[in-house]
Amino acid sequence: AELRDYRGFGDGWMLYPDQPGIWTEGSRSELALALDEIGESDYALVVSLGSICVAPDTLLKVEALVNGERAAVRDFGYGDPEWRIELPAPLPPDGEIHLELVVDEPNSPVEVGWWDDDRRLGILLRTITLEEIDRSVPAGEQIVFAEGSGAQRLLGEGWSTLEQLGVWTVGEEAFLVLKPMDIPPAAAELVLAASAFVTPDHPELEVQVLAHDQQLAGRVFRHGEGQRLLRVPFPVGAQAGRTVFEIRPSQPARPVDLGLGDDARRLGLYLEWLMVRKKNRVATLL
Repeated sequence: AELRDYRGFGDGWMLYPDQPGIWTEGSRSELALALDEIGESDYALVVSLGSICVAPDTLLKVEALVNGERAAVRDFGYGDPEWRIELPAPLPPDGEIHLELVVDEPNSPVEVGWWDDDRRLGILLRTITLEEIDRSVPAGEQIVFAEGSGAQRLLGEGWSTLEQLGVWTVGEEAFLVLKPMDIPPAAAELVLAASAFVTPDHPELEVQVLAHDQQLAGRVFRHGEGQRLLRVPFPVGAQAGRTVFEIRPSQPARPVDLGLGDDARRLGLYLEWLMVRKKNRVATLL
């Protein structure tokens, strides 16, 4: 609301005098940023959102490009409060990046029943914060994904916001980024405590976990089951430092399609906590 210098903003933006923030307009919006005092850590842009120009029962897909490469993609629902865009590593030494937001089929306020304006809007940006990300996970410590826990520091793309007891995958892939401490990756395993979005009309969900192009573990979650543990060994050849795990739920479903409210997210796995510990010898069950 207090911004007066718009030199970093390129094409694709629009201001409303009575709304704090700036709207994306059209399918592409460009912003140039200079990041100060960056080092060799992982970083993310945390974007707080004032609004999404979308009807309550639909989603708006937005892709973020950083220096021309895809850094994040998100299906936004009405009321989503923020977006974390993980920046590629390493960042340019001068800290200068070009951020481009690509909005798939933007809507106008008149189309969603807000006010009489036929310009195509996407998301309303209120603030952008550069955040250094701590990916470290001490061996044997349980990291709980509850609202207010700060555990979103381990989440890459493909997750919703933290809820009271956990966090949902949204879509067909989601990423965890971890730096295990006090234990070499060759001797470590990742333990995920999770349930799944399964109902009588959607009774099963198969989940696979991969890293370094290796399939590491999998499980079929069935209707009527509670929380289950999924044990995932670290990939062969993993070195000390960050490891990116990819979680692939097969055929995630939308509650709105199953008559369960107006939630249009494609829900798969509901992660409650994780732990990195010394690897056991028992194999992971499907």
